[in-house]
Amino acid sequence: MNERMTIHQLIDERIRTLDITPKVLAAHMNVTEASVSRWRRGIAEPKPQLWPELFAVLQITPEEVLPPASGRFIPSALIHPVSLPDEKNLKSGHPSRTAPTEQAMVDVYESRLQDMRTALERADKQNERMADRVDRLESRVDELMKTVADLQAEKLDLLQKITDLTHENITLKTELAHPLTPQRASGES
Repeated sequence: MNERMTIHQLIDERIRTLDITPKVLAAHMNVTEASVSRWRRGIAEPKPQLWPELFAVLQITPEEVLPPASGRFIPSALIHPVSLPDEKNLKSGHPSRTAPTEQAMVDVYESRLQDMRTALERADKQNERMADRVDRLESRVDELMKTVADLQAEKLDLLQKITDLTHENITLKTELAHPLTPQRASGES
């Protein structure tokens, strides 16, 4: 089974393979040596905003560390070899990032911004369709409410008719139960 290496395993392996000292990497990444040490040991993970530069320095592709469904975005355009100064030539302070890397980041972020604008336009169109559907459903609900009101009025009319017929029925039953007694003829005793 081919398992992916974790970020800290990849960082540690590439630092050894590329013969980069933690001091040089830390200076280039503008972090402390302790941070690099924690990354190597798996105690901490580099911040996502550092990944593009770190992956470029260590020649790590996003596919090596991130499963396709991870949802994390590392622009492939940023993954290119970066040359680091030797520890001997390392000046005090931190070296600045190279212009190509900055331009690549700008290009990637502009591309992502355009993707977000496109997604926003799609979402706006979907919102319009949903608003139209809501309007149609509200109209249908209004029609149904009117129908319900009409049916309730008809129900009340029918109940009144049933009540009237029940009273009439009771009256008729009472009359049938007590028939009028015939009058006696005057000559009978």
